[in-house]
Amino acid sequence: MIDTRGSPLVMRNLKLVFAFVIIISFYSFGTFGFFNLFGLATGMKILVIIYLVVGLICFQDLSLRKTRRWRLTILSLIVFGYYGFFTTILTGNILNGLVNSLVMWIIYIFLIFVEKEFIYFMSKCIVFISTIFSVMGFFVFVIYALDYGNMAPESKYIFDSSTGNQQVVAASFYDYLSFSSGDGYVFFGHIITRVKGFSNEPSSALVHYMAPIILAFFLGKKYNLCGYILLGFMFIAVASLVGILAIVFAIFVYLILLLPSRMFQNTIFLLGLLTTIIMLTHGDFMLSTILNLGQDLNSSTGYDLIARKEGSATIRLAGFSNSISTIMSHPFGGSGQETLSGLLLQLGLVGGFPLIIAASMCLFRLFIKSRLYFSSTSIKTKRYAVSLLLSMVLIVTITSGYGWDRLPGIIMILLIYRSLDTLPYNIKR
Repeated sequence: MIDTRGSPLVMRNLKLVFAFVIIISFYSFGTFGFFNLFGLATGMKILVIIYLVVGLICFQDLSLRKTRRWRLTILSLIVFGYYGFFTTILTGNILNGLVNSLVMWIIYIFLIFVEKEFIYFMSKCIVFISTIFSVMGFFVFVIYALDYGNMAPESKYIFDSSTGNQQVVAASFYDYLSFSSGDGYVFFGHIITRVKGFSNEPSSALVHYMAPIILAFFLGKKYNLCGYILLGFMFIAVASLVGILAIVFAIFVYLILLLPSRMFQNTIFLLGLLTTIIMLTHGDFMLSTILNLGQDLNSSTGYDLIARKEGSATIRLAGFSNSISTIMSHPFGGSGQETLSGLLLQLGLVGGFPLIIAASMCLFRLFIKSRLYFSSTSIKTKRYAVSLLLSMVLIVTITSGYGWDRLPGIIMILLIYRSLDTLPYNIKR
């Protein structure tokens, strides 16, 4: 490894380079298809892997030899290695397994220990880029809303979860601005076509479009507008059911966090969590509740999106029950089953209870820091950001973790975690 300890400026520049690499990886790995439009999906991943050496060089300036950092470095290597090993066994692909987990681990160590100015820089860049993409998506949404005929029929199917690294052939100019989700909804008798940005599914847009809302509100007044644009894009144009639930449920979380008693807060959160799990294990009741709500909305407003979610809801609810039974029969992972369930269950299907326990500990730490942050600030946008974070985490971990077990999900969680840990030096609370 190159000795750069005597050159602070060189090391700082190397960290800046690797920060750019992380930003690129956020939009090239996982469920995002922007680079697929230009046939660069594989090339960008290779570029990131090559530049991992820069991240390794930066390790020597992160004080990893300190006892606490050394322990966390080794422990995280074991966890990511465990995940990568089982993913390689299940998929038969070392690139999707061990290589991908190595990328995750190096970026994890960099983000968890790098100085806060680089966290601030990456957060700003991701918020700005995602906002630009959302404005492009809003434009396409309006064009399709004004005239459904503006959408080429082929645009419905150009990018989905099976595309992978393949090149996407745009059916029209609008596909270069945003992908359509392939289905829409009726609102007061008018056909509305949903878009999904460059995500492969509306539900996976939470990683690249909803999570940056939290960073935007954390960054302060200059970035609040970006947060509002992203919020509107997710609620109106993407209109993912899990996204809408996260945005609305965040209001209730906000009210709970205003309660003066921590014990009362904990009781409500715990009861809410148990109630959610019980309802998910009783799929018929949950499904009928969702569909009845959808029918009521359809009757009063003509809004039929929720009423048409029977198929999707059935698959997710069945996946929840099947995942639990599968994990119980494969407690150390390796089941090979895939399902549209929550993040904890997805990890459990790969690595069993060891991965579930590791992820739960990290999420609990995130929960504790979130509450401390909420009580330390009186700014409403920052408080709503914390509420949205907790609401989103609940939905992601239990009901729909699609996209969060990939590299972009790791990056976003760590950026949010470091933002909660301490704000950048020139951002006011």
